[in-house]
Amino acid sequence: MGAVIAARLVKYLKRIFKYINRIILWSVSTIVLYWIRGSATKFKPFVSNRILEIKENTEPVSWSHCSGKQNPTVLLTRGITSSDLINSEKLWHGPEWLKDSEYLWPNLEGFESIGSETVELKSSLIVNLTITREKIIVPDKYSSLLKLLRVTAYIFRFVNALRRKDFEKGPLASEELFNAEIFWVKVTQNDFYSSEITCLKSDKPLQKDSKLLCLNPFLDDNHVLRVTGRLGKTTYLSANEKHPILPSKSRLTELLI
Repeated sequence: MGAVIAARLVKYLKRIFKYINRIILWSVSTIVLYWIRGSATKFKPFVSNRILEIKENTEPVSWSHCSGKQNPTVLLTRGITSSDLINSEKLWHGPEWLKDSEYLWPNLEGFESIGSETVELKSSLIVNLTITREKIIVPDKYSSLLKLLRVTAYIFRFVNALRRKDFEKGPLASEELFNAEIFWVKVTQNDFYSSEITCLKSDKPLQKDSKLLCLNPFLDDNHVLRVTGRLGKTTYLSANEKHPILPSKSRLTELLI
């Protein structure tokens, strides 16, 4: 989301200043840079939609990498007094190397070696979790979709940390929120369309009285029930809006709306 906000800020500044010679944006995340420099179609809808927005307002070549240790904004997250804030050379002027010629700026080594397997690693750990009837999290208790997804994502992070014995700190990544959303989509679909899902997994036709028959549904790689009927061909809806099949009376649908 940091990159999306930066792109929106660039769009705003371009409307105010008519002549901008050059724009350089920095990110501490190599994965985000991989997304921006790659094709949006390769990634899941949550990431893909944000990549498209970033590319509409910025050029991929204008994005560069700044390591976490050299990131001046990290001072704010670790706590800093007001006097130190005012006098912080790093916070107001950036790392020392930023004053040097661009040719002397640090290079991001090994960037091109980042593959889709690395990007999708968390997705494979989370989306494939077994859905049980005993729900630790009850969607009815949450007033917004974001709160539900954040709590779910943190629980998944904790579970994965127990498996890897390596707890990840810091704010949630966009793919973690996306995985949480996919999880609840699957839970909801299993609650309402279990018979249809069973038929599709067994390559059997849907029952004639199925409400989904006219939508010509299918299961994607994450076993999410999606539509291939007329709605799937619409151009004015995003991939997230037109593909997953959700019942109108579910709590998840209410939160999405």
